[in-house]
Amino acid sequence: MLRAKYSMSFPRSVRRFGRISCYLGLAAIASCSNSAPAGGSGTGGTTNLGDVSTGGAGGNAVSDGGGASGATSLGGGTWINRTAGTTAAGLPWVDVASDATGTNLVAVTTIGTGNPDGNIWTSADAGATWSNRTKGTTASGQYWQSVASDATGTNLVAVTRFTGLIPGGEDVWTSADGGATWTKRTTVTSTARGVVGPTIVSDSTGKHLVLADGDIWSSDDSGATWTDRTAATSSAAQTWIDMASDSTATHLVGITAASDIWTSADAGATWSNRTTGTAASGLDWQGVASDATGTTLVAVCSVSVSSSGILYAGDIWVSADSGTTWTNRTTGTAASGHLWVSVASDAAGTHLVAASAHGIGNDIWTSSDSGTTWLNETTGTTASGQQWARVASDASGARLVSVTTNGAPVAGGPGGPCCFGDIWTN
Repeated sequence: MLRAKYSMSFPRSVRRFGRISCYLGLAAIASCSNSAPAGGSGTGGTTNLGDVSTGGAGGNAVSDGGGASGATSLGGGTWINRTAGTTAAGLPWVDVASDATGTNLVAVTTIGTGNPDGNIWTSADAGATWSNRTKGTTASGQYWQSVASDATGTNLVAVTRFTGLIPGGEDVWTSADGGATWTKRTTVTSTARGVVGPTIVSDSTGKHLVLADGDIWSSDDSGATWTDRTAATSSAAQTWIDMASDSTATHLVGITAASDIWTSADAGATWSNRTTGTAASGLDWQGVASDATGTTLVAVCSVSVSSSGILYAGDIWVSADSGTTWTNRTTGTAASGHLWVSVASDAAGTHLVAASAHGIGNDIWTSSDSGTTWLNETTGTTASGQQWARVASDASGARLVSVTTNGAPVAGGPGGPCCFGDIWTN
């Protein structure tokens, strides 16, 4: 949830740099220098309701499908396309976040080839209707990449991605009024050679924020000022793919591109590589999530082939000891071998949700036993086969939300996101 994350990811299976820049045919690898954050000044702050989208019709009963034996369904087994037939339909959605109740949601679009947007949308009714909050403001037309929410949906934070098209870095914007107004807080330039991120998380209050963008940056004043926590350390200049935090943003977990899982117990000041030298190292990690305490963690990887020709199945891995050890929970089951792209957790780490895309079976799977067993909730319905991008959960795991892109091919890249996405809730 929150993307304090008790968490929420996007298809990186074609080795996404910046989650989508590879698909859009943008410059994906660059030599980047480290530039200090600019502090609390910035633009934005215009109240704008923009387009208001009324949820589309839908509601697809979901069968039990091919989940592992013993799995039970979470939120009733029905997924509804909330934006079909509205102004929020057919957009290049890239991320979504939820408050603790699943009532207040926030989602971001990037600038797609066929349907430019680049806006931040919010919903105050669990996804039934959506409002474009940045249309007509300086926060519109941005290459949004990642978004996070506090526990109430009041304090939000969003970050843009590296495009390779114009000079500059990645911009961090915040809102203290549920998305009604936005202020640009800082610009960070990634120190990683391959610009993969950025990804951002929030604690439950919206005061403590953490940004992974080559280095790990943190803010203890709701984004007004930022500190590079990993400069000149062994965890600097990493190709971070995704990150999640506990409810306080003290315990963090991050994944790096085709590499390892790292954890921090001090708000990002120091990091430990938890998977190097283990069977979980070198996998094509796509998404990671945490419970509210940072104890139960879950990470998903996509199908990949190593440089030595070894085939790795796409699986879901779980840690019950704050990342010290990891167990492959789906190997040998129907949930193995998928192109997993995103995962989210409830506050307890009991109810999990994961999405697969860019394969034959693009579905949403859930677990009600901390990842021991998994159930395919969308197989056999119109929600199956969607190009799922990100999933988010409320604190209970009952209210889920996911965004799609539809993966339309674009020049210079193997596939979406382009322009045909929607927002779905269960």
